[in-house]
Amino acid sequence: MREQFRPYTMVVGPFTDATASSITLVDSGGNDFACNYISVEASGQSITDTFVVSIIPPDLSQPAYAPTAAAALGVDTSAYVGGAGKISGGYPVELVLSDRDRSSIIKIQKAKAGTSPVDDAFFFVTYGQVWTGNALRDQERPRGS
Repeated sequence: MREQFRPYTMVVGPFTDATASSITLVDSGGNDFACNYISVEASGQSITDTFVVSIIPPDLSQPAYAPTAAAALGVDTSAYVGGAGKISGGYPVELVLSDRDRSSIIKIQKAKAGTSPVDDAFFFVTYGQVWTGNALRDQERPRGS
């Protein structure tokens, strides 16, 4: 079995403060796109700053994590659906979700507010739907001449 994926990409930012930003994931037609794969990578000069990516799956009625600036990365924010990463030199935060947990909205939040443009961060979001391909249909693809 092979997995297939049509990736969509967006760049958001600059993020200058620690306020959570809600980002709607859309397809090429501008419609909300419920994804089962989401990857967020940060770019900035701050080598100590971190960020959080979270989703609220449709079947989670009372999320334990409601992103606000005050509750950014405290000890009382466990049990949220998401991940954390470093702004500079870190790895992407990848969310590989089940079909029932697909999401068309993510929240991104820096751990703390910056004090200069050096602290600004941009985020690269790659998202889409991953599915198992049909190997029998490979024979139907054009081969070129």
